[in-house]
Amino acid sequence: MLKRRLVFICFAILWAALSLVFPAQVKAKSSGSESKAAFASAEAGTIDVSEWRFDRNGPVTLDGEWAFYWRQLLEPSSIGTGTASPAVYVHVPDIWSSYSLNGKPLSNQGYATYKLTIRFDESDRGRSFSLWIPNAATAYRLWIDGREVDGNGIVGPNRVDMVPKNNSKAYLFVPLSTETEIVIQVSNFVQRKGGLWDEVSLGYADQINRLQVHGAILQSGMAGILLIMGLYHLALFFMQREYKEALFFGGLCLIIGLRTLVVGQTLLVRLFPHLPWEIGVKIEYWGFVLGLAFFLYYVKTLFPRDTSLWYVRLVALIASVFSLLVLLLPASVYTRWMLPYQIVIVISFFYIGFIFGLAAWRKRNDAWMNFASWICLLGAVINDVLFYNLIVVTGDLFPFGLLSAIIIQMVMLTRRYSRTFHDVKRLSGELAVLNDSLELKIRERTAELEEAGRQLALTAQARRRLMSNISHELGTPLSLVQGYVKGMIDGVIPPDNLNYLRLIYDKTISLDRLIGDLGELSKLEAKQVSFDSRPVRVWQLVAKAADGQQWEFEQSGLSFKAESIGSMDSAKDPVVLADAFRLEQVLVNFLSNAKKHTPPGGHVQINVSVTDREGKRQVCVSVTDGGEGIDEKALPFVFERYYQAQRKDGKKPGMGLGLAICKEIIELHGGEIGVWSKPGEGSTFYFTLPLVENDGE
Repeated sequence: MLKRRLVFICFAILWAALSLVFPAQVKAKSSGSESKAAFASAEAGTIDVSEWRFDRNGPVTLDGEWAFYWRQLLEPSSIGTGTASPAVYVHVPDIWSSYSLNGKPLSNQGYATYKLTIRFDESDRGRSFSLWIPNAATAYRLWIDGREVDGNGIVGPNRVDMVPKNNSKAYLFVPLSTETEIVIQVSNFVQRKGGLWDEVSLGYADQINRLQVHGAILQSGMAGILLIMGLYHLALFFMQREYKEALFFGGLCLIIGLRTLVVGQTLLVRLFPHLPWEIGVKIEYWGFVLGLAFFLYYVKTLFPRDTSLWYVRLVALIASVFSLLVLLLPASVYTRWMLPYQIVIVISFFYIGFIFGLAAWRKRNDAWMNFASWICLLGAVINDVLFYNLIVVTGDLFPFGLLSAIIIQMVMLTRRYSRTFHDVKRLSGELAVLNDSLELKIRERTAELEEAGRQLALTAQARRRLMSNISHELGTPLSLVQGYVKGMIDGVIPPDNLNYLRLIYDKTISLDRLIGDLGELSKLEAKQVSFDSRPVRVWQLVAKAADGQQWEFEQSGLSFKAESIGSMDSAKDPVVLADAFRLEQVLVNFLSNAKKHTPPGGHVQINVSVTDREGKRQVCVSVTDGGEGIDEKALPFVFERYYQAQRKDGKKPGMGLGLAICKEIIELHGGEIGVWSKPGEGSTFYFTLPLVENDGE
């Protein structure tokens, strides 16, 4: 991770250096090395380039002292005559407000004439030269060796008479002697800067032409890239509205791309020569003002949790106010008010750097790449602030810094969109798997619901049978009792007939048992029954129950056997904590059911065993009969309340309460109850209880 960060930082520094050095080299070619430029500096209105080797050193800037005539629009023929005031010597390039006459600074609003004499080497006579004037504020006329060659706009002594124009131009001439005189009239009443504030360059015609072509290609490429990137990101936003960063980044690229067309080589003016100067300046300043607001909103969309919304809105409000000033006021007004906004720009860029650094420290995605792009932009912004305040002469570098930042942003956005695509692909795969699993779950749930429906239908059917049986079980004894009693009342049956009295008594006992079972089951389900839990020796309990049932089994023609892992020795008898009466009730119910369902000659067996389950020892008591077995579909309902299995022998089933009572008793003891059965192979009913003592083991 550290290596990647170092790579990003080095990449940013490299691009920052390229942003500053490469465009500056265009200027450097016109001035050569530092020592050679100093050698060719103008003094007292004359510059000597006779020893300057244009073929080896390239173009030279005509910096230095030019003859200056304030508030005079002089033609070459008027200079040196009595009609012109004496000249003063001022440094070029610079603005008028940096000059002073009679101890008073000049105004940037006014007009003046510049004159410079160039001394060539004899070998340069008859050679084609070009004079390159990139910027002059804000209209000028040019004479070379007394011949007017061209100009920009219309020079005038007031705002009404002058027509501003800003167009970078090169003027071809051929020196016929070793001295060439240059005269330039300049007027400005429309903006904050007046005079020859940018460098004037001299070189062979092909050299200046190459510089112009290279500059135009570079600047048009810059503008084209910015405009295409802007349109691309805006289109991306309109297709995917959630990509807010694409909206602000695209807007920023469009604004700076348009601004690039009206500065430097002024390509937009070349394409549309009749474009009003005021419109070009408004485009330039709109890019200057609105670019910061769009950039801050872009940063806000990238790192919303790290960026202060109130600061972004404050800067956007300030930018809106300045934009309205640019729109509604003339350039002579709003160009003077840009210094406060330049301060806002510098503060904002350092704030953005802080945000990127904070996001990187908090390990936000792509924060280091954004920090790298910020280095490029910061260097270009600081340069432009210094350049437009005439502190440095490197030129307008913000488009170059922005291009460097765009390259980094392209990598960053590509990574972000790639991650988004990867996430979408991954989520689509997960969604497909989820859909498949959901369909499977739906099928499983549907099957479960269908099974639950079948079980509910069986339960409902069982309850209907139960109600019918309860009605029958209650109704039949009652009818018999009523009939016997009525017979005795009517004298049909002797009152002292013991057989009828015994029948009446048996029927009342049956009714009492039925009612008792229903009440007991209700209490068990409501947890209203208290157990007398004591240590119970299981085999001893089983033996007691077996002895009690032995005679009945023999009378029914059934063989009966009890087996245990261990012996009848009480010292080896497994012990559980339980209510002995209730356990015997469960065991007797199992034996009664086994006797009821086993045909004569069949076999019933009780088994007692001790097993381990999940590291816990438990005792298992089971009763196996030789009956007809239970259908597999009926097994889940055997212990349900009121369930009654249909018997194949046609005998009437019980009330369906006994096993339900057994289930409640065993579960309240913390045990489990169950059944194994196959049709035609008999059934095994069992219960398990946790073993608390086994002295024999």
